[in-house]
Amino acid sequence: MFELAFAFSPWTMGGTALGRLGIAESEWQAPGFNLLTRLGFTKSQISQASDIICGRGTIEGAPHIKPGISASSMRPTNAVSMARATSPLKATSA
Repeated sequence: MFELAFAFSPWTMGGTALGRLGIAESEWQAPGFNLLTRLGFTKSQISQASDIICGRGTIEGAPHIKPGISASSMRPTNAVSMARATSPLKATSA
């Protein structure tokens, strides 16, 4: 599963961008460095943002889904319908 912190890793951001933020190379090279916490975001804020931006890998708790609905309570064809509805590719007949 993707986490928001991956998008803000030193390898994604690059040393030049981190230097502009005033973060020394020795700091961002250290194991466990997290730019989002360094910028002042709490673990709770990062987790909430990650849920919204990256998702949870499940429909449980997703916005606009009625409480009590779970993946196990859905028909298998529902997943196909949802994927088709969000796909940028449209099926065309020959």
